[in-house]
Amino acid sequence: MSEAERFLVTGALGCIGAWVLRNLAREGVPTVALDVGVDPVRPRMVMTPDELSRVQFVQGDIRNTEATVALVEEHSITHIVHLAGLQVPACRANPALGVQVNVL
Repeated sequence: MSEAERFLVTGALGCIGAWVLRNLAREGVPTVALDVGVDPVRPRMVMTPDELSRVQFVQGDIRNTEATVALVEEHSITHIVHLAGLQVPACRANPALGVQVNVL
């Protein structure tokens, strides 16, 4: 990774997101974690306190395009790992929300 690379991980508090954060922290890559949740339960399960301290956690909704774009600009993000998504039960219960999060 070059020094100029900065990552945004959406859906960062999920299972895959936690492992992505861990790997980026171990590589020393500046990383911002975006999720609607606020408690990094899963990241704490796979990351050391030092690794967690290297990640900036931001609570937000990927559907808020203006806020997401502002976050990317504010942190000079060069790469986005888009993991925000709803699984089948949530999509079945609210298909429009599923489309907004998973597709749009």
